[in-house]
Amino acid sequence: MRNAIIACKMISDEIILAMSITNCRYPIIWLDDSLHMSPSKLHDRLQEEIKKLNKYHYDYILFAYGYCGNAFINIESGNSSLVIPKINDCIDMLLYGTDVKSKHKGCYYLTRGWLENDLAIGKEYDLCIQRFGEKRAKRIMDVMLANYNSMVMIDTGAYDIKKYEMQAKTLADRLGLDLLTVKGNIQILVDMFSGKWNDQLFCILEPQNTISMYHFDGCECSNMPQIYEANNVMTAF
Repeated sequence: MRNAIIACKMISDEIILAMSITNCRYPIIWLDDSLHMSPSKLHDRLQEEIKKLNKYHYDYILFAYGYCGNAFINIESGNSSLVIPKINDCIDMLLYGTDVKSKHKGCYYLTRGWLENDLAIGKEYDLCIQRFGEKRAKRIMDVMLANYNSMVMIDTGAYDIKKYEMQAKTLADRLGLDLLTVKGNIQILVDMFSGKWNDQLFCILEPQNTISMYHFDGCECSNMPQIYEANNVMTAF
């Protein structure tokens, strides 16, 4: 059976660990994490990559992605089967089976990937300061983070969390948020890469089909606190 993976760079640490644990050697296509800023662009890129893989007649294409704001709706499988976790986003993936979200409301979640990528909130803050000065930048951040009271560092076991907690604490202090560290996991990725595709947890789309909301039945795609793009709120101040 010939399988391939399409994955988000944001969780590359966790994906690489899961592939190591399962001895998975499938070819992997990494998509830029900036695509999350526009579900329509993510949708188009996903479809483009599926069509490319269809040419090589892969049996299954596995997605290290969540629901991601309707990005998968109307995706066509072509001549491959698609396997997609029935989860809201990467945060839900890394907190699978825990009660973290129910216990900690209004949290902005972090991993090393979220701390260090080009769209990291700390880098957004620095950019705002450069463009508008400290005072106005602080007002912009207050709007962007209005629904949050804490930052939560997710320990997924993919790296030494202690090396990044201080960086996260410094960021949380700058933004006026508390910092918590919680235990996460990569079980969904391990199950996916080892072929344990429980239909309660994974959407399995057969060849020559199109994804609809029906296929995500059972997905806890709840309404999350909204965080606004900095570029959309800068001019308001």
